[in-house]
Amino acid sequence: MNAPLQTREELGGHGRRGAKLVTAGQLARVLVNLAGTAVLSRLLAPDDFGLMALVLSVAALGELLRDFGLTTAAARSTTITQAQKTNLFWVNTCLGAVFMALAIVLSGPFASLFGEPSLQAMIIWTSPMFLLNGASAQFRAEINRKLQFGRLAIVESGPPILGFGVAVAWAMASPTEMALVAQQLSTHLLGFIAAVTLAGWYPGLPSRRGEVRSFARYGGGLFGTQLVAYAARNGDNLMLGAVWGAGPLGIYSRAFQLLMLPINQLMAPLTRVAVPVLSRVSDDVGALNGFLRSIIRMNILVLGGGFAFAFALAPQLVMIVFGDQWGAMVPIFQALCIGGIFKALNQANFWAFLATDHTGAQFRFALWAQPLIVVCMAFGLPWGAFGVAVGHSIGYALYWLLAVVRCAQVCGTELGPQLREVGVGFATLVLPVGLLSYLCSFLQHDWLAVGSGVAATICWYAVVAWRSTSVRRTIRTLARKEQRP
Repeated sequence: MNAPLQTREELGGHGRRGAKLVTAGQLARVLVNLAGTAVLSRLLAPDDFGLMALVLSVAALGELLRDFGLTTAAARSTTITQAQKTNLFWVNTCLGAVFMALAIVLSGPFASLFGEPSLQAMIIWTSPMFLLNGASAQFRAEINRKLQFGRLAIVESGPPILGFGVAVAWAMASPTEMALVAQQLSTHLLGFIAAVTLAGWYPGLPSRRGEVRSFARYGGGLFGTQLVAYAARNGDNLMLGAVWGAGPLGIYSRAFQLLMLPINQLMAPLTRVAVPVLSRVSDDVGALNGFLRSIIRMNILVLGGGFAFAFALAPQLVMIVFGDQWGAMVPIFQALCIGGIFKALNQANFWAFLATDHTGAQFRFALWAQPLIVVCMAFGLPWGAFGVAVGHSIGYALYWLLAVVRCAQVCGTELGPQLREVGVGFATLVLPVGLLSYLCSFLQHDWLAVGSGVAATICWYAVVAWRSTSVRRTIRTLARKEQRP
């Protein structure tokens, strides 16, 4: 499984080009999402977003059960046969159909549980996403496995951008929660069409020759980890919705969406680039450790500095993106930003577990470590959305530290160098950017404060790059134009 199909130099080139293509696509998606979010937040009420947050919490659980880790298992395989791909397609599609039916059946009881009758229609109308995602899973895996990152960027970025356009058009014509339903449904439908069109592969009928137990074993460990992580990712929504109602949940969910926008748009797609490449070189511990240090440095450079900037200028950013009526989300967003840094840093450990085939150990670790995040958020629940946000950040900081230690024990990664890399990154990038941006926040005009913060951040990055060889190398990796191998 780990034997390279190409030279490591060629794989490195594929990985770097793939990261750049996916990142470029996701950058376009981020910009469109920000523009769409700004419009939707002015057209729809906080309660509408709170209801959709509950719907998506249910959908996220169904998606985990539907996929069972099989998409990642297939994408990383270098020896998969046509019969195996076909059988995996039918497994994913049938699971998607089952969970679509379950969502429809359980929509009424779920709406009654939260005392929100409109939830039933929202769940029923979004339920086809299970079938669409199940049917498209192995087409996406095929694109991923072939390292066709240009096509992957189209599949990952194009449909969500068009889905936002549908939501904005719907909200302008009818400003109700159904605009958000239309966004989800159109995004998944277009994603299915794009994946089938670009994969260059079509399934046949199920075959006895297509053994899939090995994929189920790998996917089972990943599924277990993701299932436990689901509670940490969605426990806050369910707790807030049950205790405080749709209004406070809507404000929290908007703050959380703004936090997760850069993480989801960059880290999740980059996982599809990193895991297939790393799986081919995971027998080289030195190369693995070097990659992880580079990932940590890159995450601090891009996301660490970004969250420090957003923390300091949160009042201005919220006013610009969401408008005056969303001012209550400022302290919530600031509290979430701290945890966002640690969520981004933990991606390196997640990739290491996947690349070294330790999904079982990852699941066993998550089984006891992820609930700590939920406990931290539950302690903050009496103080409403802000208390949950503080608990979220404390929980993820603790989880990251435990994950670094456990990853070193299981995967052979280096504990000391990782911790030093993070310490240096905080001292030289995160804290200075936060301080400079905070000073800019005293300027009277929102746009002037944000623009000055951007300029100050760029100047500080230039100073750090001038003094640090490793930072210059990381910036060159992000910016340079790679030649074909």
